[in-house]
Amino acid sequence: MALCGLVNRWDSDFKKALEGGANPDVRCSDEGETPLHIVAGYGYVGKVGLLLQHGASPNVRTRHGDTPLHYAVCNSKANNVFDVVKVLLAGGADVNVRNIDGRTPLHCAAERGFMNTVKALLDKGADPNLADNRGKTPLHLAAENGRFVVVQTLLDYRADVGTRDGHGWTALHYAAAGGFTNIVKFLLEHGADPNAENDGGNTPLHVAALKCFPDLVEVLLDHGADLSRKNREGKSPMDIARENKCVAFSVAVEDWRRRRGSATQVYQ
Repeated sequence: MALCGLVNRWDSDFKKALEGGANPDVRCSDEGETPLHIVAGYGYVGKVGLLLQHGASPNVRTRHGDTPLHYAVCNSKANNVFDVVKVLLAGGADVNVRNIDGRTPLHCAAERGFMNTVKALLDKGADPNLADNRGKTPLHLAAENGRFVVVQTLLDYRADVGTRDGHGWTALHYAAAGGFTNIVKFLLEHGADPNAENDGGNTPLHVAALKCFPDLVEVLLDHGADLSRKNREGKSPMDIARENKCVAFSVAVEDWRRRRGSATQVYQ
């Protein structure tokens, strides 16, 4: 039986076929998947190891540029992604290869919150500042999806906190859009510009107003966000809050102003 038909059979059957001379890099689909792609995606650690031991290429690519490492990290629904990743990395998988969308395995790991995999990829030399075809880095994706520990780790490995994607969004914009107060605060404490403008001239405070996240008001204003900054349409964050009937945002701003006024009087 061809190796492609054995991916769901016992490891012993798989091993017997390999020892009998089956081509470990045979293409199993029109997409160009090899057995290693398939078993990596399924989380079959034993078969991943067997294929690598019998000469399977760890960096063979599908028509869309995906390697087995992409399949393990980006596509897998298995609960043992990290175990598969460790075997692939030990077998020589390239951590910085990009697929047709410009995504590396680190993009996927950051997006999905696979902390152990993120750390393993970075330790193997994954570049935290590579951008995909949309201009998004792993930090953008981690911030967008609320992956706080991943954000911390990426910055530990010198991810650029100020990188803008193809629409001018920074990681701080994405964290604000998701209402992730802990990530917003952490990024600001690590040098994120509270007044960075995206292509529409919107700052993270504009985004917070648009999404109606009043909990972000205090942390952004405390770190220097400009409440009077206008976007390309000439609108301030307060204008946007009023348009969206986000009363809580306006209330949070007024509360912040009162607290600041009280603090100023205390120290005069």
